[in-house]
Amino acid sequence: MKDYSVILSSLSIMKIQYTALNRNRSMFFGFRRHVRIFLTIVFGLFSVQLQANDGYETFTNLKEALEHASSFSSSNVRILDLSRQKFAVFPKEIWELKKLVILNVNTNQLDALPEKIGRLKGLQMLDLSHNRLTTLPSEIGQLHNLTELYLQYNRIKTLPEEIARLQNLRKLTLYENPIPPQELDKIRKLLPNCEIRF
Repeated sequence: MKDYSVILSSLSIMKIQYTALNRNRSMFFGFRRHVRIFLTIVFGLFSVQLQANDGYETFTNLKEALEHASSFSSSNVRILDLSRQKFAVFPKEIWELKKLVILNVNTNQLDALPEKIGRLKGLQMLDLSHNRLTTLPSEIGQLHNLTELYLQYNRIKTLPEEIARLQNLRKLTLYENPIPPQELDKIRKLLPNCEIRF
């Protein structure tokens, strides 16, 4: 299994709007005029292209890329895609990305969502589908800006009553979870204005 914690650590020194670490894809994203990133991860190959004010630098070696990223900052990271990486625990660096709007960690091996999720108060979309979760921490209720929450294909049997605090939640997917009927009724009552897919 690849250790992507070193890549996440690089977020502390990279000023980007969108960081994608989704294996087997090649992507180009345009952000603010002074920063662009081209990232490819295919069976262990790694390529990063950073554009500063007056040119591009391309690195095919991860260590080299991190060494040359000292002029960047994580303060503007908005979207993080860590799907299909075989994570069993959340990389601790995620909790420092205070401006994160979209977090995708679907199709991993996560069996718990840390209480620290409450730190990411700007989150609008959270994809936890296709993992091994059995419930969520009460701190999920601190994500007041959350509009979409994807939990399908987990092992969830119950959700904390704090989800009622998610007043902006408009979409919740829960199908393919062993949730008993009485729990489904409770969730409906807690989120009367949310589209819930069981």
